Amino acid sequence: MNILPKKSWHVRNKDNVARVRRDEAQAAEEEREAKRRVERAEQEARTEYLRRKSRAALQSEGGQYDEDEGQSRGSGTLEHLNLFPLEESSEKKGNEEYLKEKKDEKEKQERAIGLLVSLGPQPGTEVTPWYMKTGKEKEKEERKDQEEKKEKEKRKGVSEEEREKKDRRLKDSLDPLNDMKKALAVKERKHHKSKKSEKRDRGEKRSSGESSIERLRAERLQREAEERRRAQSLLDQRNGKGKEQTKEVMERERPYNSAYFPELARKRQRRDRDSWRDEILKS
Repeated sequence: MNILPKKSWHVRNKDNVARVRRDEAQAAEEEREAKRRVERAEQEARTEYLRRKSRAALQSEGGQYDEDEGQSRGSGTLEHLNLFPLEESSEKKGNEEYLKEKKDEKEKQERAIGLLVSLGPQPGTEVTPWYMKTGKEKEKEERKDQEEKKEKEKRKGVSEEEREKKDRRLKDSLDPLNDMKKALAVKERKHHKSKKSEKRDRGEKRSSGESSIERLRAERLQREAEERRRAQSLLDQRNGKGKEQTKEVMERERPYNSAYFPELARKRQRRDRDSWRDEILKS
């Protein structure tokens, strides 16, 4: 764990921490610079607006000032010379348009949140009282109201039909009875197909069944007869009935005695045993 902070990719590495701090300071400086530019632009716009307003006021009050000066000269009264009459008047009165905009914005926000509720019509809207309306205006408004009502009813009817369709589709999709019906229909189709295939196979088997039964019966009978014959032959051999009559053996055909020639006697016994086994198997 002590080795990890020394890795270049670790978040608590000194270089990474310094880089993060440097990036945060740079981002904060950029944010302050952008805010300062916005404030400066607003200040310049406000200054330019006041300059235009002061020029217009000077032009409109230039003639009035000349007339006042002539009257004062004619009367001979002396007054204090004011070099900045417009600035002082603007300071006393304040920025009326700016205050009005702020007031309107505040009222709009309060009306939006429901804090300011007016009993009469909304400001900026022209409403004619009902007792000052003419017959044509009343008929026009009634016709307009009826058309709006019809459109609302039409939209409402369409929306209700769509809602009913959606509800029906949703209920059908969520109804387990429909799933059971679908499963039963699939099962019935499979059962019907299986019945058809069974009938077809049964018809094919009927034609080949008779010949196959007869063939199997004949094979069974032949096999049973062979087994009976073999069993009978074994019984006859055991009882000695099937042995052939002993023939008189010539002297030279007699087998060697085991006492004098054991090897030749063993060969002869082995040959006799093999021949006897072959005869049993053949029978």
